[in-house]
Amino acid sequence: MAAEGFGAAGLSLGGLSVGGGVALGYALDHPGRLTGLVLVDSYGLQPPRSERTLAPMWHLIAWASVQSRLTEWTYRLSSRSDWMLRWSLRQVVRRPGRITDEFFAAVRKAAHSDLSTFLDWQRDQVRPQRVRTSYFGRLGELTVPTLLLHGESDLTVPVDHARRAAIVVPDAELVISRGSGHWVQRDDPDLAVSSINSFLAGVS
Repeated sequence: MAAEGFGAAGLSLGGLSVGGGVALGYALDHPGRLTGLVLVDSYGLQPPRSERTLAPMWHLIAWASVQSRLTEWTYRLSSRSDWMLRWSLRQVVRRPGRITDEFFAAVRKAAHSDLSTFLDWQRDQVRPQRVRTSYFGRLGELTVPTLLLHGESDLTVPVDHARRAAIVVPDAELVISRGSGHWVQRDDPDLAVSSINSFLAGVS
């Protein structure tokens, strides 16, 4: 991993969504190597099986959609339909006005890129009744100061997972952005930048 190339001293690691899950896994597997951990709407905080009502049924549907390539076809259709792409974006960027024309154009361009790696990751992670990667039971093992930055209206990783993690992680700071979704850095960039800068200043 790139982190090892820089050495351990003074290194903080962080990521958004799946990137947060990667950073979290590294911190757990390499205690003492990091001085700070930043998890933004992070994957991996959730329990392997959802505790919500009807969750087993919805999880089975999600698994079938991923394995049957229905999800892949939906992504490809969205890349060809501005209406569908805007609807999809509104599920992760929740604040009105944050999806500017410039931002939408950049996302539309990215939507036409090769998605095979992400789709392979989904097929690997989504199992019939659980997700493959969950650090839920290991959060108490973290030995590094951790910032949990999360959108209150995140539909991908519900904010309750971050709230629970903030209780379990020994040295955690929780910052919740009101009205923000899964891309909190887009919904609330001022809060995201100030929170991360303040945290990093405190652990450097």
